[in-house]
Amino acid sequence: GALASIDAAVLAGTNPQTVNVDPSGKFVYVTNYTSRNVTAFNINDSTGALTPLADVVHVATRLGPMSMAMTKGAAPLAFTPKYAYVANQVSGDVSAFGINASTGALASLGAVIGAGSEPYFITADPRGRFVYVANSRSGNVSAYKITVGTGVLTAVGAPVGSGNFPVSMAADPSGRFLYVCNGGTGSENIATFAIDASTGALGLVGAPIAAGNSPFSITVDPTGQLLYAAVANSGNVLAFAINPNTGALAALGPVVTGSIPSFVLAHPAGNFVYVTTSSLTSYAINYATGALMTVGTPVPGGGFSSGTVADPTGRYLYQFYSGISAYKINPLTGDLVPTTGGVSGSNLNFKQLTVEQSGRFAYSVGSSGVTTFAGVATFALNPSTGALTAVGAAEPAGTTPKSIVTTGSWQ
Repeated sequence: GALASIDAAVLAGTNPQTVNVDPSGKFVYVTNYTSRNVTAFNINDSTGALTPLADVVHVATRLGPMSMAMTKGAAPLAFTPKYAYVANQVSGDVSAFGINASTGALASLGAVIGAGSEPYFITADPRGRFVYVANSRSGNVSAYKITVGTGVLTAVGAPVGSGNFPVSMAADPSGRFLYVCNGGTGSENIATFAIDASTGALGLVGAPIAAGNSPFSITVDPTGQLLYAAVANSGNVLAFAINPNTGALAALGPVVTGSIPSFVLAHPAGNFVYVTTSSLTSYAINYATGALMTVGTPVPGGGFSSGTVADPTGRYLYQFYSGISAYKINPLTGDLVPTTGGVSGSNLNFKQLTVEQSGRFAYSVGSSGVTTFAGVATFALNPSTGALTAVGAAEPAGTTPKSIVTTGSWQ
């Protein structure tokens, strides 16, 4: 019964509590109390040695994980993309598309529904039941319910006032709260709304919280503990703690300073945040304080109009505007390594890029300068390299498509 070491010790997080072997005997998971995450390892079939998972090593959790339970299903969970919705800024409406789950190709549902004045941003709740549109000119948010089986949108009451010039939104991972970033003079704040679980209707939670001078982008970390806002004219990124019961925000102060931050994105597994200024910089999250610490070397940024999106596995990050730049994400450090998997050409102008939850397809809107990508363009995402390849011709949407969101179901 004597034990013999089979390999050198491997690093987990800070203050590890429990070790769990999955039912298949292929993986080990360690809960780390102080660093608030779970570390994942592969088990070598021959030697029993542990090696960190290649894609995502640490997955963020809420405060102080002590233990975890595991079960074995009949088959792995799989996401099926079903619908895509596009907010059209000038025509003031939303276009709806069905997604071919095998090819990623889009087909118009023939249903265009009105929004407010100059819709600027569109998002959905995490369960894919409701869609929300921020209308920049009319200063409100339109809510819609997705019809099961058809994808057709039905308006949920009248648009709800949010503030002056709403430009960005983020739902918390529980799907209970929606945060709206108002960037216009006289507001410059973040409004919190509770989402009615049955109807999708929005109810304002307290008063909006101040967010500096010209907030432009917000993101919620995947554990639902923190919200970050890129505040352009203040030259910083603000951090807010999220009340887990009410959704209310509490200011933690500026955590990053720099010239005109225009976009902020939380990594899908937590732990890291990416901020776009004249460069694109990676930061590690301190979950105890909300502070951000620079990691790695910044890569060239696209300037004020550019944005970023990560694939759901957290392996790749894409920066879009006058083309699409692709990066491999270091799973341990969050650092970015440029790859050749992007999209380049002349007169490109991507307003937004999104990757659906299966991680197989990406969709862009707004590149009116090139016929190939005008309207809504579809790309296949290579899971091994992160490279994007155009799929078929772009689908027409309304006038000046500005933002896109996809939904589907887990099975």
